[in-house]
Amino acid sequence: MDDVSKPGRWLVDATFWLGHIALIVPFWLVDDFSNAPLWALPAVLVGLISLIVYFFAIGVFAHRMGRSAIVWGGLACLLSPLGVWGSYLASFFIEPRRSSQIAPLR
Repeated sequence: MDDVSKPGRWLVDATFWLGHIALIVPFWLVDDFSNAPLWALPAVLVGLISLIVYFFAIGVFAHRMGRSAIVWGGLACLLSPLGVWGSYLASFFIEPRRSSQIAPLR
C-alpha cells in the first residue's frame, strides 16, 4: 500500500481564518460605519482579499490531491458564504488519489 500524505495546506488555513477574522472584527467592534475608525476599511479589504485568495488556495490544494481545482475553487466561490465553510470542512476529508487512479495525460 502506497503511503500518500496530504500536501501542505497552510495557505488554505491561513487565508480562511485571516479572511474571516478580518471581516468579523470590524463588524463586531464598529457600531456606526459612518464614523468608522481608520482601521475598519483596511481590515475589511484584507478580509475580502484573503477570501479571494482562499478560492485559489482551495483549488490548488484540491489539484494536488488529484481533484478538480475548478470545481473546488469555483463552487466555493459560487456558493459563498456557505461554500467557503463547506469546502474548508470537506478539505479535511479529501483523500489523495493514488497515481494508479489518475488517468495519464496524452
